[in-house]
Amino acid sequence: MKALINHQSIRIDNHRRGTGQPSNWDDASADIHVDKRTNRRFGGKQVKVIIKLPINSDSEPTFEIRNSPNQSFKRTLTKEINDALRDKEKRNRFTKELVDIIKNYNSVMSEREKAQLAVKRIARALDLEDEIFREMRTYINDELLSFTTIHREGARFYFISLEQAQIRVGELDGPFVLRFIYRITRPGTT
Repeated sequence: MKALINHQSIRIDNHRRGTGQPSNWDDASADIHVDKRTNRRFGGKQVKVIIKLPINSDSEPTFEIRNSPNQSFKRTLTKEINDALRDKEKRNRFTKELVDIIKNYNSVMSEREKAQLAVKRIARALDLEDEIFREMRTYINDELLSFTTIHREGARFYFISLEQAQIRVGELDGPFVLRFIYRITRPGTT
């Protein structure tokens, strides 16, 4: 599943695509939609991919690639996504973890320890190291608003961020690594 975030990031939210309405997670037609973006721009634009992962049926995942600079890049992304989603057991584990976290999002965000457990579950579901290298928390009126962690695997860095009604996960590469890690470790941030 890690291939989903290789030099890219994904965003998962808790509403139906296009409507903004809350999802009914028990509906047979429900799916998790994952918005995937490349970290690098091509022709001034990020390549975007919309992935739909069925959660209550045996349907296969579907995806749509937008802003691809050429057919070769589109084929590369298609292979990458197909490879990442091929293992049905891993894919089901990933969607199960996400649905469980999203269904209980208010509870997950009620305290730091629960948010830590949630990001570790997401990391394991994506085949990332679940050990937290750095973390950053944002509070408003003593309420946890966002919780972001950095996970390190050798020279590569990944982030998992729980923010309001969405989860963002991605690889930090290039200049993003230094900027992001500096933001987390500078004095006065926790």
